[in-house]
Formats: sequence, structure tokens, C-alpha cells
Amino acid sequence: MRTRGRPRHPEVLTPRQQDVLRYLQQGLTNEEIAGRLGISADGVKFHVSEILARLGVNSRYEAAQWQPEAGRRRWALALAPFAALQRLKLNALTAAATGLAVLFVAAGIGALAWGIARTGGGRHAEPRATLGAADPDLVIFSAAPPGRYPDAHSRRTVTVYDASARQVAHQFEIGDGVTDQPDEVVAAGDKIVANLMRRVVRYELDGTGETELWRASDGSYAFGLAASPDGTRIAFSTYTPGDCERAAQTPGALATPCAVSPRDNSLVRAIDTMTGRGLLSVDQADPALGQFMGPASVVGWTAAGDAIIVLGRTTDEAPGVLAEVALDGTIRPLPGNNEFFETSPDGRRRLASTRRACDSLDLQRERIAIVDLADGRELAAVAAPDRNILPLEWSPAGDAVLYYALAIEPKPGEPGCYRNIDGTEEWHVLRDDGTVLDVPDPATARRAWYGDLRLVEYRCGGEPSPADWCMNPDQSYGTTGIYIGGQHVADVFSTSFLLVQQVAPSS
Repeated sequence: MRTRGRPRHPEVLTPRQQDVLRYLQQGLTNEEIAGRLGISADGVKFHVSEILARLGVNSRYEAAQWQPEAGRRRWALALAPFAALQRLKLNALTAAATGLAVLFVAAGIGALAWGIARTGGGRHAEPRATLGAADPDLVIFSAAPPGRYPDAHSRRTVTVYDASARQVAHQFEIGDGVTDQPDEVVAAGDKIVANLMRRVVRYELDGTGETELWRASDGSYAFGLAASPDGTRIAFSTYTPGDCERAAQTPGALATPCAVSPRDNSLVRAIDTMTGRGLLSVDQADPALGQFMGPASVVGWTAAGDAIIVLGRTTDEAPGVLAEVALDGTIRPLPGNNEFFETSPDGRRRLASTRRACDSLDLQRERIAIVDLADGRELAAVAAPDRNILPLEWSPAGDAVLYYALAIEPKPGEPGCYRNIDGTEEWHVLRDDGTVLDVPDPATARRAWYGDLRLVEYRCGGEPSPADWCMNPDQSYGTTGIYIGGQHVADVFSTSFLLVQQVAPSS
């Protein structure tokens, strides 16, 4: 899986989405944009939802402010996703991406002693809380080469690093550089599966045996990709633009406004990883999916691998509607205020949040909670009304969430709205037993979780960075150095990095 919140180059947007983004930057409402483009307000809503996910931002306000040359820290969102929605990798934020996601977990040994913890808002000494680390094995990531913004059709390189041998075991390119648009990449057992937008492809770990599992028709594209815990199944969503919407992409206004109903053209799919045999195809217009407004992203599987977790956007364009879609077609809505964040690596937990809104837009999270996916029980929570709480990634065991909190201040001229105070990051780990651990930086938690040999670190200009972003002096994105176990493994373009797997696949 991937982390969410990864800034994307504008070329990843469709021409229509670029039109909508330009009007967002001019401050137009959905109704005003609809009038300019000759489409319905619901159609604009769908495009805004896609833009938020593809740019990895929380709100239309952030989308309007976003510029590729100015950039933003993709780890600041945590999850997010189209992950195309994307995207959710839980350890790379990322995430999150869509998000740094660890897909498969091996039993592990090791411990980290923590001296001070904060629980329930108060501070007190805690007796040696521990977080286990798994044995070293494969670390898999994909990225575009450094040097330039990757466009929509850039090829990507997949790297399989053997942490035990301390060397790159395999490296290969995905995408044809012409029609493919490499997006999500997941580890599925001992295979690698990539979403190239117009097709979904399986590879061996060394890049051989390229096999198409799905190919688009009628202008369809795939987004969101997740593998079941045992790797035998993958799930993703597809969207097929209707005739009217395709016509709206061409220059010139339509005589009759185009009533886009993206739910009617969207499916949630599950297929067999080895054969490509279809296991599930559910129309997202199904009334059981409730408030879903537009394509829903696949964000995970249940622990048993018999149901997919999908997340959609609500009528106010904010994430928050989760549903469990079983392979027999049964749909179970998951109530509560949900977070646009991958389910835990073990498929047993999800994240919920309480968000402070400004003009109906999601700006700050003042509370996050770990929720049992099966029965909806809240297992642990942390609240800080004077902070913006940003979840970053799950622990590989799925029993804790790494997050950071930013101080906030009122936004001048906008009553009830707030903005982050830069440089106030406070790093913490929320465990499912309710304990909140203070950590000096994300590397401390990651080292406890993954061990020294599999610890992925990022460096910008030779200096450590919390995540895979690097800014040049002119505020453009630059080259990020990727280090694993202290060894320099690759240099990548900052916005293109995707951590696929940091622990060994489940046996």
C-alpha cells in the first residue's frame, strides 16, 4: 500500500481536472465552475474530489494554494490518496500515501524502551513500553529517477533490496513510457503488482514474467490497489467516463450541460493474483454504499482476506465513508467519522478522526482514534483541540500509529479557521492499548519497528529528512537520497518515491 498525501505533478490531472483546478485557484464555487464548464455541480464535485486525492491535499483550499514549485510536505497529510486515490504506503510519507504502508508482516523480535509517555493529555513515567521489530528481509520501493518532474507517462524503477545481504537484489522498470501511467505498486506474496492506470500487471520479484491481470476498455482507468494479506488476491477500483463526460473534455462548451454521475460508471473489483480471474465486481451506485459521491478507493483488506475495505467521499467532498465489500457481494457500511488512511497492515483496525472544518472544508484533525474493524469498538484515542493531529503510518504489527501534532493559530480574516504554526512538530505513537509514547523523531519509532538493517532513511542535501521530500533553495522539489540500514541505495526525485514493502511477506 501507499501513503497518502503525496504531491503530484499537475500533468497527472486530466484536462478537465486542470480546468477545475484553475477555477478553484480563482476562488469560484462549485456552481460557478459548473456554469463555466457546462457541466453539473455534481460533476464538479466529483472532479474536486479527484483533484484533492491526486494532489494529496485535505481541502479545496489547499488545492487552490498548491503549486508544484512551492511544493508541500507530503508527509503532512498522511494518507492520502487517490491513492487515484490513491495512494495510500505507510512508511514513505507519503501514503500513503497515500502513507507508508507495510503490506505484509513477519513475526519479530526486539524492543525499544521508552521513558516518558503521554496518555489522556497528561504526562507520566511509563514502565518500559516496547515495540517489536521484525527480522530483516526485503525492502521494496519504486521511484522515478532524479532530475526532473516525472510526467504522467514516465517509467518507474522498482528496486528490491535484500537487507540481510545489504545489497540490491533486483531492479527493473515498469511502464512503457507511452500509454502506461505507473501509479500504485504493491507486494502480493512473492509477486509484485503494478497499476499502470490502463492495465494492471504482475511481475516476479526480478521483473520477469510480466503478465496482464486487467486491461482497460472504453476509456476506463484503474485506481487504488491493495493486496490481500496472503497475496493471493488484489483489489482496485475502475472508472469509465461516460460519452457526455468524454465530450466535455474537448474544447468548446456543450449546448446541454453534462450531468456527470461518476458512481454509475465506477466499479470495485477483486481478481486472483495468479490467474487474473475476476472474483468480484460491485457497482458503486449500489444504494448500500450510502453517501459515496464518486469513485471509492480501495484502502485495504480484512484480516481473513475475504472482504475489501473501500473509502469514498461524502457530499461535502471530505473523506469519511467506509464500507466493507465481501467477495460474495455483501456490503457492510462502517459507521463513524473515518479517516482517509489505509487499514492496518494486519487488516484488523482502521483510523477514525474528528476534524475541524472551515467553510465546510476539512482543515485540522483535533482527535484520532484506532477502531476495531470487525466490531467498530474504539480501542484508543488521543485528542488535542489546540493542535492539528496528522497520522503518518501504522506500525508493521498494526497495533500503533505514528503521528505528529502541529500547533495552530487563528487565521486572520477567517473566523473559526486556523493555520499550522511551522516548526512545531511533536512526534508521538498512539498504541491500541491507549498509551501515547513521545518520540523525538519518526526514525526512532521506525528503528524500533523495523530494526537497523531495514530502517529506511531519507536525506536532503546530506541532512536527515522526516520523509522522502527534498526542497531546493528556490523552493522546487529536488533529489532525495534513500538510505537503508545506513547504506546509500538510490537517489530519487522527491515526488515520485513509493515505499512498497519494508518487512518480509507473510509465509
